[in-house]
Amino acid sequence: MSTILGIAARAVLVIWIGSLWTIGVVAAPVLFAVLPDSSLAGLVAGRLFTIEAYISLISAPLLLLLWRRCYPDLPLWPKIVVAIMWLLAAAGEWWLRPLMAAAREGAEGSAASFAALHGVASVMYFGVVGGGVALLFARVWGASRD
Repeated sequence: MSTILGIAARAVLVIWIGSLWTIGVVAAPVLFAVLPDSSLAGLVAGRLFTIEAYISLISAPLLLLLWRRCYPDLPLWPKIVVAIMWLLAAAGEWWLRPLMAAAREGAEGSAASFAALHGVASVMYFGVVGGGVALLFARVWGASRD
């Protein structure tokens, strides 16, 4: 059973990180390059990033649960990385996204510009991607025991 759960943990991580790369590095830039209307490209990209946020919000706790079962002696740092990735995804979706929507619409009282918020969102998104890449290449959770 531990081998199956170990494989499942790796699959969750690979699917999660693969989806981050696919949406952030492939799909979103292609939308802006192909669609003639940047507003439409932004709308579709925004929906894709919302879907990705929920993939992250589900994948992180699932991965931690699988690791807990498979690798009871797992070092603390991978757990912290996954928790930070989850926090960045949650903050991006539930804190930054509404601010960006208000700035894009020019809502009164929105202090930051859309471009500045977009920059913050990009840094946060690639923080999640970077954490995932670190986890993919780390060999700390007992590959020899699977």
